[in-house]
Amino acid sequence: MAVSNNFLEYIKDQLREWGPISVRKMFGGAGLYRDGKMFGLVADDVVYLKVDDTNRGKYEAVGSGPLKPFDDQKTVLSFYEVPPDVFESPVEFIEWADESLAIQKKKGSPQKVAKETRKVDPDLPPSLINYGGTRRAG
Repeated sequence: MAVSNNFLEYIKDQLREWGPISVRKMFGGAGLYRDGKMFGLVADDVVYLKVDDTNRGKYEAVGSGPLKPFDDQKTVLSFYEVPPDVFESPVEFIEWADESLAIQKKKGSPQKVAKETRKVDPDLPPSLINYGGTRRAG
């Protein structure tokens, strides 16, 4: 699960009209953040956005599937691949990213960004989470 710096820069460029986003690398992939909320993931230079019942059908209708970070781990049903035609259109990509951010904002209080208290999406597999060298129990 690798991600190139050039690809991350391209993502930020595609979303620049939406406002500032930050990228945090983790275990070969990267999280996409806005307003302290992780709305997307990047793995193997593929973008995945947060989904729930409000937008999952939209992804499935265009043939996108959920993130499966490693062959030996379960699928992450809360993040779906962004279709290439959507990703290539900044206007559409921003619309889809905004829906994903709204899902995260509905979840409650803002995430703390301090390393020792950083919260992560509970749907992520433990191998993608690092708390000072420890894995999340689960």
